[in-house]
Amino acid sequence: MNVGIGFDWRGANLQAMARIARGAEEFGYDVVWVPEAWGVEAFSSIAHILTITGRVKVGAGIVNVYSRSATLIGMGSVTLNQIAPERFILGLGVSGRGLIERWHGLKFTDPLTRVVEYLEVIRKTASGERVDYAGKHLNLGGFRLFTQPLTKPLEVYLAALGDRSLKLAAEHFDGSILTMYPASKLNHALNITTSLNPNKRVYLFQPVALNTINNTPEGMRQIVRTIVFYVASMGDYYHRNLSRLGFESVVEKIRVEYGAGRRDEAIKAAEPLVDELALVGAPREVAEKLEAYPKQVTPVLMFKAENPEDVDIALKTMGALSEELRALKGR
Repeated sequence: MNVGIGFDWRGANLQAMARIARGAEEFGYDVVWVPEAWGVEAFSSIAHILTITGRVKVGAGIVNVYSRSATLIGMGSVTLNQIAPERFILGLGVSGRGLIERWHGLKFTDPLTRVVEYLEVIRKTASGERVDYAGKHLNLGGFRLFTQPLTKPLEVYLAALGDRSLKLAAEHFDGSILTMYPASKLNHALNITTSLNPNKRVYLFQPVALNTINNTPEGMRQIVRTIVFYVASMGDYYHRNLSRLGFESVVEKIRVEYGAGRRDEAIKAAEPLVDELALVGAPREVAEKLEAYPKQVTPVLMFKAENPEDVDIALKTMGALSEELRALKGR
């Protein structure tokens, strides 16, 4: 199936992610994306998941280009490839000023130039080339990997929202990763990402709730709370992008209510975004939405992974959608 699985990083733990990842492989899903924000660490988590699965690809979704050196990310990519050849894929992003400067103690400068320089050094490192590199931010001389390098190019995707970052994905990366991106505007991001190469891929991360499993009022409320969190608490990136894409009045209302401490009103204000940013409904209805995406788009179903109840919901949802998708293909 051209469908992936991902995790809400808030509260996620490795045991729950591992159980969901094994389920994803059993149900035939294509890729599992492991998050990194300020919870689990991505590379060690991915190593564990690669060892307990045998087919599914596992991606870093995403790691930032400040908290590790570019050569270290290249070394990590090679190491994961040695654990499971050709099953690791890398997602890179710039993160945000608050996280990088306050929590990692580093200067957040010129992020888009930096992410391209990182990509170039990571690719050189992972391929085993000698790395002599003189860039605006990275200056390296004489580095060479001293272990078995990759034999095929590393797949690397850029976490992108605005047009500038989507153009970088088109020019330099294998594709883009979209989070909290409205489904009705997906063709805009897809057209930019594939503008230079029609084979580039877009990974679209979307929370999911099936009405036969967890689309209770609380399940829906959980999705809306996630939307509020990204719009009101994760810097200005998601707010600005949704505003540019035509949802300015909705996101401004969310931010005003949230900023005034009226959380219930903020949640209510976010409800019109559910159909744009999430997959909600009956299993057949959601499966039809997944099936209708362009072939260059891989939708990624996002699950909570904090406790056994989350695992149970994820496994039941993956199973129901897998069955419906197979039925649709068999028509």
